[in-house]
Amino acid sequence: MYSKLDEKAMTRFKDRVTSLLSSLEKAATQTEEEACKTLRKQFGDDFPEIMKKSEESSSDRSALASDMKAAIPSFSNPSRPWTKV
Repeated sequence: MYSKLDEKAMTRFKDRVTSLLSSLEKAATQTEEEACKTLRKQFGDDFPEIMKKSEESSSDRSALASDMKAAIPSFSNPSRPWTKV
């Protein structure tokens, strides 16, 4: 793979890998929210964005629960094979 790269491309590749390593090391010492921002700079929208605790609401959780019930009908009444009928 690397044999096909010319000197300019190899330098650019090394710079990108070095930048990624630097960002990963920085993220390891940051809070979760700051680390996500740092890694989103490297990976863009492919890296998930974290929500602040204050932004989460009970309506978001209830929306997720209703989505789960729609996706898995037995979610509201899961089977319990360990109980006697």
